[in-house]
Amino acid sequence: FSTKYSNVLLLAVFSICIGIWTLCYYDVMVVFAIPLYKVSLMEHMSLFIAPVPIIGYMYTYVKALSKKSIQMVYKILLTAQSLLTVMAIAFHIINLVHGAQLLKYFHIMFVVDLLFMIYIIYLNKKNNEMLSKTTTIGLILVAICVFYELATYAFSRYTEVTMFQIKGVSSVGLTIFIGILVIDLYHRVTRNMMEEHEKALLIKRAYTDDLTKLHNRAYCSEHMRNLSVDKNSKYTIINFDLNGLKKMNDTYGHTKGDELICYAAIVLEKSFAKDGVVGRMGGDEFIAIIENDNIEFIEKLIETFKDNIKEVNDK
Repeated sequence: FSTKYSNVLLLAVFSICIGIWTLCYYDVMVVFAIPLYKVSLMEHMSLFIAPVPIIGYMYTYVKALSKKSIQMVYKILLTAQSLLTVMAIAFHIINLVHGAQLLKYFHIMFVVDLLFMIYIIYLNKKNNEMLSKTTTIGLILVAICVFYELATYAFSRYTEVTMFQIKGVSSVGLTIFIGILVIDLYHRVTRNMMEEHEKALLIKRAYTDDLTKLHNRAYCSEHMRNLSVDKNSKYTIINFDLNGLKKMNDTYGHTKGDELICYAAIVLEKSFAKDGVVGRMGGDEFIAIIENDNIEFIEKLIETFKDNIKEVNDK
């Protein structure tokens, strides 16, 4: 489980709720021959649930501000909205209070939530925190569209006068916002992958010998420290150095000396890498750390090592 993309999940839940409410409110559900009382139930339940995930979505941005007063207001709003949602659903199900009777309280609460969300967006942009420009535009667009939808809904419900003829604005706003999120998510994932790749390369370079591409002294020392800490570990350490490297360098130059070092690295890796760690400690010194202390096993490895030396020398 990962909370890395929890905001996407919360927005998905919010989008589904607004989508269901839109389908019910504009009588699209009737096409599917769903009984009216069920359509009414779906309409009210989706409307009551919708604010909770959108408030949850804002947590990341509230936390980024590091202001206790803002965090306190956020907790109060989240608690109040959650309680209202649970109570409204419970009262409606047990037929104590119909959902329609609680709508005015819901509308007031949702308007407060939207105003708080816009304020948090403003503070984040002011402090250059978290939100990208595209996400900010998307959030503001959704807030305006949902506010418009709720305003026309409340106005027509309480005054029985249709204020505007344009319908389904919240669904259009959410569709655009989801498109923005997909683009923004793609950029974030790509950026994260590049950063992780660069980090992996830096770590690899920090622990790799440039000439031989074996593990370097730092890696081998750290690996041995880890083995020594583990009281149950069993291992064998074999040290190597090349004979005649100085003579090779003095006679034929350092390029030929480097070739000798690289050939030695190839032989050592071929002989011991599959059973442990092989590294270059510096100059002509190498090490093999075998995670096994069985004498017969080690002797077989050394015999294989000698055979590999002979094979290279015979070429």
